[in-house]
This record gives sequence, C-alpha cells and structure tokens, in this order.
Amino acid sequence: MSKLRSLIVWSVVFTQVWSPVLAQTLPISVDKSVAGAKPSVGVSNGVPVINIAPPSAGGVSNNRYTQFNVGPSGAVLNNSGGASQTQLAGQVGGNPMLGNQRASTILNQVTAPNPSQLLGTMEVAGNRANVIVANPAGITCNGCGFLNADRATLTTGKPQVGPDGSIGFDIASGKIRVEGAGLNGANLSQVDLLARTLEINADVWADKLNVTAGAARVDYATGAVSAQAGEGAAPEVALDTAALGGMYANSVRLIGTEAGVGVNIGGNLVALTGDLQVTAAGDVRIAPRGTAQAAGNLRVDSGGDLSVQGAAQAGGTAALAATRDVSVQGAAGAGGALTLDAGGDVAVGAQGSLRTQGALRMAAGKDLSLSGGLLTSDQDLRAQAGRNLKVAGQAVAPQPGQGGNTGGGTGGGAGTDNGSG
Repeated sequence: MSKLRSLIVWSVVFTQVWSPVLAQTLPISVDKSVAGAKPSVGVSNGVPVINIAPPSAGGVSNNRYTQFNVGPSGAVLNNSGGASQTQLAGQVGGNPMLGNQRASTILNQVTAPNPSQLLGTMEVAGNRANVIVANPAGITCNGCGFLNADRATLTTGKPQVGPDGSIGFDIASGKIRVEGAGLNGANLSQVDLLARTLEINADVWADKLNVTAGAARVDYATGAVSAQAGEGAAPEVALDTAALGGMYANSVRLIGTEAGVGVNIGGNLVALTGDLQVTAAGDVRIAPRGTAQAAGNLRVDSGGDLSVQGAAQAGGTAALAATRDVSVQGAAGAGGALTLDAGGDVAVGAQGSLRTQGALRMAAGKDLSLSGGLLTSDQDLRAQAGRNLKVAGQAVAPQPGQGGNTGGGTGGGAGTDNGSG
C-alpha cells in the first residue's frame, strides 16, 4: 500500500472514530484535572465511543468526567484492545490504552455538580463488563439500557475504590429519576439503583433488582447496607413510585435506610418469579393503585407505620410488619401463611381483606380491630392483641375436624386471644 493511500485510510478511520463528540447535544466531558490515564471520547457512525481508562489490578476501569450523558443514539464503552463489532456503532477500532488488559467493571463517575441524563443504551465493546454510573448531582433515566454488560448500577453515591478492585458507595444526597421510556435491564443479571431519593415514574425491568433509598454506605460486592447521616434536610419520601411507574424483576430487594423517611408504592412493585423484600426505616405506604406482589415470598418491614391501601400479594408466604401500626384498607393475600405483626395497632378496615391458603396470624402490641373486612384462611386463623381485640367482620377458617387448627375461638372457627386478659 502506498504512503498516500495509507495516509488516506488512516485519516478516514481517525475521522470516523475520534472526531469531536458532535453526535449528541448532551455532552460527555472528561475530567482533565485527574492525574494518570484518562478516558478519551470520539464518534463512530454518529455514536459516541469512549476509550475507557486502563483497569486496575482488581479489574476496575475508573473513568472520571465533569459531564456524563447518553443521548438517544446511545454510547459505546470500548473495552477491547483490538477492533470489535458493536450493535450501536458498527465496527470500532481498538482501545490503545488497554493492550491485552480488559476491565471487569467500568466505573463512570461525575466529579462536577452536573446531573446526568441517560436517554439511550450503553454498550460495552469487546469483553463483557459490569457498568456503573455514579453521579452525586443526580441521574435521570429515560430509555436507558445496557448491552454486553453483566450488571448495571446507577447511584448518587461517591465511589470508594480500593486497589484490589473493591468498590463502595457513600450516599449522602442526590436523586435518581426514571421517567418516559423507563429503564430496561432485563438482559442483565442484576440492576442496582442506589440513591438518597428515587422517583419512579416509568417502568424498570430487571432480572435481579436491588434498590437502596436513603443516606447509606453500600458495599458493591456484597450489597451490605449501613445507614449514615445525609447532607442537608432529610426528604419526606426516599422512594416514590407513581401510578404510571413500576418495578418488575424476577427478585426484588428494596431497602430504605433513613428513620422517618418513607417509601410510597403508588405503582407496581413485582417479583415475577421470586421473592420481594421491602425494608424501610420509615413508613411504608402501598397506595390505592399500588401493588406489592411476589410469585415467591413477600416480606414488608416498616420502622414506622405500614399502610396497605392497594394490594400486597404473594404466591408463597407474606409477612407484613411494622414497629408502629399496620393497617389494611385494601387486599393482602398469600398462597402460604399470611402474617400481620405490629408493635402498635393492627387494623383491617371495612374494605380490607385478608386471604390465605395457609395459616393467618395477626399480632398487635396494642389494639387489634377487624372492622367489617373479610378474613379467609384455608388453615387456622389466630388474632392476638396486647390490649383490646375487636372483631366486627367476617372470618372464615376450617372448623375443628376439617384439618384446621382453629383454637376454638370466635369468628367462624377462628382462634382469638386477648392479651389484656
């Protein structure tokens, strides 16, 4: 090949891949103040391509930006030392900073107070890797997704990266908002949403969904969460899912860390094949149009009050517990045992219903009232109160000799115990 032809070919490749980022109006700006290797950003076929920084010995590529956004055309994270084929940008050249190295985790962290907008798909070129976007200023996802990634994490925590590849997140502020076209992570093994507050106005899809809402320290490898003080005034609600928003995954774990800061489920929170666990230091409210549903087991623990105005349903067992009061104005049901446990009062309203194919257990540290609702158990039914127990509704359980252990009390064969004597 002549020198002129070689120069022309090189110029075409250079222009295609490493021209300035003009493919999207939303900027990706590298933090040039950081010492050491930095990512570089170019374009291939109209799609931003990021040559990631070389990974540490622990496999973490730590990339710092003053602005990190993804437009509708998406963005490619180049994790290959040689040329590779991508779905978003076609063939892209090798990342010259990698050589034979490959990252197992690609961390994209924003170091300036500029919120991130993720409006498209992030694709890993080359070797599959975990993808993290960390921005304490906040993240909005509207049609975001991931290709050739194993695990995706969106967080407003400040990353703490160890030389061995260990990663932790220090969450003190910031909001993750999911809106519009939502978040599609169903093709990943796990999706993490970690922020002081989360606002879910569209659907989130995942295989395994891990959500932490509130000021906390989170270990990336183990998922261990420890509460800590946040910056500024505490929000009223740590997690708010609107009527048009929903979270759908095969298994779901949701943790709210701040005392007095609630969780509001106004849409659908669904574990499609496995368990759903909700643990909150503040109140938990399942709104009239809200649903907490698990194909497996359901457990909701509130450090304040638990209010079920919508539906709480499980194919397996269901346990609804609160440090203060549990109230059911909607429907709670289980294929296995159903348990309501409150340090204060348990109240099932006139429009409330409890249905289970297993045993039904209700325990209140103070008063327990069943005000006209329907209670149905295929096994035994027991209600216990520390003070007063009032049954004004209809309770249906097997009579003695029908296979149920009823305890010989009132309410259609239901066993009732009044702890006040």
